[in-house]
Amino acid sequence: MVKSLIHTKEGLVLSTIEVINDIGINNLSIRKVAMQQGVSEGAIFRHYKSKNELLLAVLDYFSKYDSDVFVTVQLNKLTATESIHYCFNTYATYYENYSAITAITQIYEVLRYEPELRTKIDSLIANRMNFMKGLIDDAITNNEIAPYVNSEQLATMMWGYFREICMQWRMSGLAFSLRDRVHEATSMFLDAFCVKHQ
Repeated sequence: MVKSLIHTKEGLVLSTIEVINDIGINNLSIRKVAMQQGVSEGAIFRHYKSKNELLLAVLDYFSKYDSDVFVTVQLNKLTATESIHYCFNTYATYYENYSAITAITQIYEVLRYEPELRTKIDSLIANRMNFMKGLIDDAITNNEIAPYVNSEQLATMMWGYFREICMQWRMSGLAFSLRDRVHEATSMFLDAFCVKHQ
């Protein structure tokens, strides 16, 4: 019974992501998720009391990958700049293999207007920023990135550009390699601030 419940709840989360990807957050409804999943609206309300509660579950699912990436980066014996490359490459690979999930990266601001969701979104963004800032700080300490670099600003630029590349990828109909474009952008940022170029 527990396995079935988990499977059903995860299925509803995945169906919600698909609906957001297909028709956008503004058109999301419990009815449309039910249709996507092939269940009744009542079946969804047995698991989630409201659309916002379902969206919180979507954000939990989305942010779980962050935890996995962060732990893996910390366990690998890589330099700080290699860790930055690994981090962005891992996200790009995941997103390329599950393109619907990129819809979530494009709706942060919309979700923040919902008080029930704001804390979760703010936490998700802060966790990503702090992790990347920490890697950049390590790169500065290890003399891989120039000491004058503001790690918070560079982390903001890199995450912002990553989101922009994801949006361009979606707008192009997934017409280019997300991984290649992200790798190129990450290399460009790191090369620009690399100590050897100063």
